[in-house]
Amino acid sequence: MNYNQVKRQERELFILNMVSYREEIKLTQKEFAELLGHGLKMATYTAWEGKRSFPPIAFCRIIAKTLGTDIETMLTERITKKFRV
Repeated sequence: MNYNQVKRQERELFILNMVSYREEIKLTQKEFAELLGHGLKMATYTAWEGKRSFPPIAFCRIIAKTLGTDIETMLTERITKKFRV
């Protein structure tokens, strides 16, 4: 899977799931970016949440793993279960 294969609706759902997770565990954007690690810059993470850009597929896998799920679920389902860190 690459960026061009991810549809707009799927990207929006992925971001919605990511933001919901961050808010549920009561982390700031900066704290969540630090949790994800891998040298992620705050400006990059903020652009993702603001839907100005979308994470590279490799980073989508890291985010999904952090949420305890997989990338396909993040792109296709609204995650409503309680998240775990």
